[in-house]
Amino acid sequence: FSAVCIAVPDENRERVRLFFKYYIPEDMAEKRSRADGLKFKQWEQEGYIKLTEGDATDLNVIIRDIVSICGNFDYKPIAYDTAWLTLFATTLYNDYNIEVKSFSQSVFKQTIPTNQFYEYVMKGQIEHDNNPITAWMLSNVEMRKPDDNGNTKISKGKSKNKIDGIAAAINAIGRMLEYWE
Repeated sequence: FSAVCIAVPDENRERVRLFFKYYIPEDMAEKRSRADGLKFKQWEQEGYIKLTEGDATDLNVIIRDIVSICGNFDYKPIAYDTAWLTLFATTLYNDYNIEVKSFSQSVFKQTIPTNQFYEYVMKGQIEHDNNPITAWMLSNVEMRKPDDNGNTKISKGKSKNKIDGIAAAINAIGRMLEYWE
């Protein structure tokens, strides 16, 4: 699974609109559909996910989507997870001049945007595209208990299911908050 999330705050910074795009290799979609009853083909037809050919997500499909999105909006540097996407980020910057900046997945860096995401959810201040994949991923999320310093982040706990979209939303909110000076 790969997920892209765009966070757009309102003028008063009281609400945020989240737009999601999801990607999964066709081979994995077929396996997960059979094993878990997930509706990837239906979700693809409804425009909620893109299935990429083969057994690995085609990052070029994601890059093309991001280039298209960035061409239509004034955006802040794109947050990406350094654990997986350094080459991806390098391609966006070098080939398309799209500004990218890593966003750490450490509990210290994730605490503030995780708490903000939680607050937005609890106060009904998130507007979203009613994507069933996002709803499924949100149902897989567990909040880690705060450490001695009060730091927390999301986890999928013992679940084998995915939370990538929610992690992308928290990264997007984290990047949004960095530019609220």
